[in-house]
Amino acid sequence: MQKRLGYSAIVLMLILTVGCKKTPDQTVDAGMMTATVNGVAFTASTCYERFSLGATEDYVITGTGTDGKTFIVIDLKKSTYTSTIGDQNLYPYVWSNWAKYEANGGTVYADSGKVTITSDSVGQAVSGTFQFVGTDGTAVTGGVFRAVFKR
Repeated sequence: MQKRLGYSAIVLMLILTVGCKKTPDQTVDAGMMTATVNGVAFTASTCYERFSLGATEDYVITGTGTDGKTFIVIDLKKSTYTSTIGDQNLYPYVWSNWAKYEANGGTVYADSGKVTITSDSVGQAVSGTFQFVGTDGTAVTGGVFRAVFKR
């Protein structure tokens, strides 16, 4: 009788342990980014913001296309990104605010353009709009993003 109760208790513990699945504390937020590139819709499956230290302090926003092979990257320098809300001009120089569009193994950098930060929750997410014209004439228009801070 004691053996049967012992086995029953073990089986019950296994059922309860295996049947319990820990749920995450919060839903994973992948952010969002959309734009039109030369008339073709770009939709990101993820959009992350990260902070990078180097010769300059950079706030980098990266939208990865749903195909996993196209990207829009916006890099804002701390020296020019003094206000969290407002307009930031884009230039074709990597030592200033810049953006790029990557597709089919090629990269097009912004020749001119603008990013407008509409909200910024430090360490959580930043939202805004963007548009730029590439050095080869590629037009990236109607850009909207919500970049989640990547730890």
